[in-house]
Amino acid sequence: MLDQDKTKYEKILIVANRLPVTIHMDERNYHFSQSPGGLASALSSLKDKYEMEWLGWPGEVDLTFINKDELTEELQSEYNATPIFLTRSHLYHYHFGFSNRALWHILYYLPSLYELRRKRLSSI
Repeated sequence: MLDQDKTKYEKILIVANRLPVTIHMDERNYHFSQSPGGLASALSSLKDKYEMEWLGWPGEVDLTFINKDELTEELQSEYNATPIFLTRSHLYHYHFGFSNRALWHILYYLPSLYELRRKRLSSI
């Protein structure tokens, strides 16, 4: 929301599983596209009233040919987003395991579908 002098916005910090953009690679270049899912879409109507800062996963990225610092700087300057890069192990155990099989079902009120495996928890 605008403050008293109408020049500054209040900030919303969004810590989400995914950033509002996903990184895609072709050959040795990358580009951004809107991330799937409804959170970024749902919050897009607030961007005129609030400054939104995002923290989250940018998608599976091969950092072999990409400078991680340059990529982070571009995401921060273009999208006000700070990437949290996950290793393949973290991606498998946390994102596809704990987040998708446990948290998602609990947070969306579907506890009957909840699945938790100790092995996945120990890897987080």
